Amino acid sequence: MARLTDEEFRVWCQRNNIEPQTAAYIQRSREASPERKVHSRASNVSGRYPSMKMGFSIQFESQHVELWGIYTMERDEDVLEMYDQPTRIQLHYQARSGRKTSPWHTPDFLVLRCASAGFEEWKPAASLDKLAVSQPHRYQRQASGGWQCPPGEIAASEVGLSYRVRSS
Repeated sequence: MARLTDEEFRVWCQRNNIEPQTAAYIQRSREASPERKVHSRASNVSGRYPSMKMGFSIQFESQHVELWGIYTMERDEDVLEMYDQPTRIQLHYQARSGRKTSPWHTPDFLVLRCASAGFEEWKPAASLDKLAVSQPHRYQRQASGGWQCPPGEIAASEVGLSYRVRSS
């Protein structure tokens, strides 16, 4: 499977009732280079995965979580396209100290699925447990056991997309 052609993308937008401004936002990400280059640190190994689905390499910043996510999306028939480090979005939430904060954030992926489109952030489960304590208004455990990022969901919804936190 290869990337959608422009005509296939237009049809996908129509079929999924994607608003014109959301379609334009997605199209800009489809045409642009990643917002930032990923880097290795002491606790992770970054790299590039040669995606057969996309026809180009996809960056990953974690060989255990993001790379696993790429493997999963590469083989998932529901995933039509995936773009790494697609764009920056501004999050607004209350810091643990009580002060309002508005950091810029680059989601790991923009993912186009058969019936939806949205940002995905892939994190190790252990780091999410810590982040839920240090940033309780940003990362929250759901009753189902999964994770959510309410500020990410709000920022994504403003451009007509979803925001999903995935964990190891």
